[in-house]
Parts: sequence; C-alpha cells; structure tokens
Amino acid sequence: KTDQHEVWTAPLIMGASEKDGMLAHHFEGQVMDLKIWKGPAPFQLLAHYTARCPSPSNLLMDVSEYHRSGIVDGLSWTPVQVPNTTLEFNGSTTFMNCGAFPELGLHLMALRGEAWFKTDCSTRSMCLVGVHDDKMRFTVTLNHSKGYYSRDCVHIAVQDTAGTPLVSELPDVQLCDGAWHCLRWDVQGHVIKLNIDGQE
Repeated sequence: KTDQHEVWTAPLIMGASEKDGMLAHHFEGQVMDLKIWKGPAPFQLLAHYTARCPSPSNLLMDVSEYHRSGIVDGLSWTPVQVPNTTLEFNGSTTFMNCGAFPELGLHLMALRGEAWFKTDCSTRSMCLVGVHDDKMRFTVTLNHSKGYYSRDCVHIAVQDTAGTPLVSELPDVQLCDGAWHCLRWDVQGHVIKLNIDGQE
C-alpha cells in the first residue's frame, strides 16, 4: 500500500530549481539525456527523458515504459550530429517541466540517475534537475556546495518523508569547459555515490 505522504505531486524540473512556484538556479547550457532508475536491485528504469526534435505540440517524450511527456517551456532546440538533438537552456528563463512524478518519492533511498550535459557557465550555481516540496527533496546542482556557489563542485541533496537530509558532493571536477560530461548518482540507503566522467 502506498503511503499518501510519499506520493509526490510537485513537478520534476529540468534546468532550474522550484519551490512554492518560484524558480531559481537556472541552468545555462545543453542537456542531451536524463535517466532515472528505481531500486532495490535489479534496478528498473523509472524515467528516460531524451532530447528529440520538437513535435507540433511542443512535447519532449519520455521513452521509458511510463511514457510521460514533458512540456518544453521557452526552450530552443540545438541540432548536433543527426539524429541527435539537445535541449538548450539560456540560464535565465528556460526550463523543462517534466510534470508530476508521484512514484519518485517512494524510491528516494534506492535511486540511480544519469545525465549528459555541457556548459561553459562558471559564475553561479545551476540546478540540473530537481523537485522538492515541504516534505521531500531531490536536487542535483552544479557549481554549488553547502548552500553557496562553489565552482566545479557537484552537489546532490535528498530528503525523505522523515525529514532526514542526505547530501553528497564531488568537488574540483572540470564542469564548465563547454564539453559533454556524464554525471551519475547512486543513492543507497543513507549513502550517495557521485561519478562524473568516471571520477568519484
């Protein structure tokens, strides 16, 4: 039986952080792919958002078995090598609302993710993906440490319904060089492992 307090009604946001209807920490750069798996092992793909050519209805399709659709709000599309495309975020007004993700709250302590991104912005903190409300929180932030700007530091924060915060950081990684990077995170109980381009 699902605990109603573990069902998340807040939207999953790519390219910014959101709380109480306010957006902050806008990401400046490009995102090519985002995957989220739920545990325990064997892990199951929970969501897969991949950048594709925009449809007439301006939707970005979730290609996991759940087939969610994210609403692209004010985003420009930058072609790379065909057939790939990327989502381009301008750092001030663009973001992607992936919609409510109710079951994410059920798997916060057994969660894996992978994101491909690139940016050359090194002057401020930027949220790559996140969702939080008064009860739960999950955010992945670049150039950020302990609530403050910190260049080339990856910060991930998780908070479950018990209100226990769980934070992990990967400092001194080369993020803001305009090259593609692969960021992976693995939350197992009260331990978070971070990996960027093979560096832990």
